[in-house]
Amino acid sequence: MEGIVRRDSFVHGDLSHLRATIDTLDDYLAMASVFAEVELPITRAWSAFLPELPTARGESSPGPLTYRPDAAYERFMLGTAQLGSDYGITNRSGRPSDAEAARMISLAMRSGIMYLDTARAYGDAEARLGQFLAPADKVRPKLVTKLPRLDALPDDASTREVRDAVDAYVYGSCRDLRRHYLDVLMFHHSADMHRWNGAAMARVEELRTRGVLGAMGASVYSPSEAMACIADARITHLQIPFNLVDRRWLTGDFVTTLALRPDVRVHARSVFLQGLLINEAESWPVWFSERDEFVDRIKSLVLALGRKSAADLCVAYVRYFPWVTTLVLGTETSTQLDELISLFGEPALDEDQMHLIRSELPEVPERLLLPSLW
Repeated sequence: MEGIVRRDSFVHGDLSHLRATIDTLDDYLAMASVFAEVELPITRAWSAFLPELPTARGESSPGPLTYRPDAAYERFMLGTAQLGSDYGITNRSGRPSDAEAARMISLAMRSGIMYLDTARAYGDAEARLGQFLAPADKVRPKLVTKLPRLDALPDDASTREVRDAVDAYVYGSCRDLRRHYLDVLMFHHSADMHRWNGAAMARVEELRTRGVLGAMGASVYSPSEAMACIADARITHLQIPFNLVDRRWLTGDFVTTLALRPDVRVHARSVFLQGLLINEAESWPVWFSERDEFVDRIKSLVLALGRKSAADLCVAYVRYFPWVTTLVLGTETSTQLDELISLFGEPALDEDQMHLIRSELPEVPERLLLPSLW
């Protein structure tokens, strides 16, 4: 009879124990590893790949995604700017490949990191996240994204025009992230909260009431901007740039004002100052004449405080402050992510160590704290 082939008639015998389909994120990672080192797979016989294929029982794959709750990792939010662009002045490897990006997301979720930070302004980061998260619906990380600057709208834009612009961005994020619900939506430009008689803010609140959004927040650049946002009871998430050399948040009224809003979650970004604080002096802006001295001081502090690395020092410093809810950390590779995860198993700095840092690291010009001015 034509069209019937016996299973045992193949030269390679019964191959039913092998898995060559892609239905989940783990399937994708397993198959990507099969072809990772092959420049032109089409030139090789299919049989050459058999030894590398995972089995139907999954011995070669990491297994189903599971959420491992851990209080330490609740403070770690994975930043995804690197997924959509060559982010960071010290970035040498560029955007991660699809396989590497998927590996990073998988590692984050396996480690208990269930908060992912992204934005419409991060190139195609949202679309890539949606692609990698779609097969992992059983484990749904919380997504924090941002409404981009509404600069295209004139100051005299009508309420309808503002609402339509907000809707376009919000539902665009939902489409790319493949979600009907956004856990947190932040204004990437907090001034947009107050333009057009508050029309954009009002529309975001309406979407929250309708169940499209879970919470509202703002990404800010200065303490005064942060305090203006805290004054609005609708804002419950605040993202600030905060690190080893940024003393702006420790003086003035910011901490006092924040204490009046215990419901506000503070996400600290720029913990490594786009990589400057963990790299050699040649990576720093040339106009900063004290860069060699600063790098030497950071290295000395790492040794004096018994830290594993400059990255460990930076993370332990920010973790010292109880009002910092979450550290937003981005990576370019899964290896870097694994190293960062390990740092949350290290102790935060204590009060005596904080005094040593303040005495050893002098204040820096505000220009250094704002990458847009570099």
